[in-house]
Amino acid sequence: MDERKLRPGDTLLVQASASTVKRFANDRDFILAQSLTLPDFRSERIPVALGIVAAVVGLAAFEMLPILVSSLGGIVAMVATGCVKPEEVY
Repeated sequence: MDERKLRPGDTLLVQASASTVKRFANDRDFILAQSLTLPDFRSERIPVALGIVAAVVGLAAFEMLPILVSSLGGIVAMVATGCVKPEEVY
């Protein structure tokens, strides 16, 4: 990328922090195609999610279930308890 010169009209896909995006937004040399959307964390569900992850790992570690079965059960439990929204599964 260091060797390539940018020209007017070039499009860049940039992953950056919120402060960097704000700097780009204030710079007239840049046009933001999409505004910053912050992830919707459900912090009240963190203990439930950690318990589900521990159960998935524990079941697989003690060979009570294959990892495939326990992980599929884990994501079903995450959706059922509201830790993950169905559209976030993919």
